[in-house]
Order: sequence, then C-alpha cells, then structure tokens
Amino acid sequence: MKIAENAEILVRGPNIFPGYWDRPEETAKVLRDGWFHYWAIRAKVDATGNWKIVGRIKNLIILGRGIILRRGRLKIRFCTSCRARFQVVVVGNGRGYLAGAGHGLK
Repeated sequence: MKIAENAEILVRGPNIFPGYWDRPEETAKVLRDGWFHYWAIRAKVDATGNWKIVGRIKNLIILGRGIILRRGRLKIRFCTSCRARFQVVVVGNGRGYLAGAGHGLK
C-alpha cells in the first residue's frame, strides 16, 4: 500500500483483482502500473505507520440529468432539518433523483 500525491490510497499485490469482467475501459481507470487506484478515499500515515482515512477525493453526486451535487452539503441539510438523525446516507449517482435514509435515537 502507498499514498499518492493527492492522498489517494493505492494498493497492489496478489490479493488485488485482475480487472472488471469484460470492461477493459473501467479496468484501465482503476488499475495503472500494477496499482489499484481507489479514487474515492484519501488517507494519511502518521509517524508510527498507522493509516487514517481523512476524507473523500470525489465528494460529488452526478445525477443522470447532469446535475452535480455536493454530498456533504446534502447530509448537513438533511441532519439539520431532521435533528434526531446522526447517521445519514444519500445516493443518486447516475440516477435522475436522490434517495436518502437516516438513523437516529428515539
């Protein structure tokens, strides 16, 4: 494992898959020079060698209609409008609509 200049997590080894079945274009996006590029997650390594996830590289949802939304802002708006929630998920990438769910204490 290593961290790229943009803080992206890169991994390689016999445990990494050889590629997506019958999808060479998608495989080329994530497997480069033997490294699997996990573009969604950023990390850092501290002085003792421990890894810490620090965020997302691409924190956007792109709807099927081409509308681009920031995932974090949606979660904040959902949580503030429904104060009992402390865990929220919003999905909609490639769709024409958003769906969300929240979990909280009663």
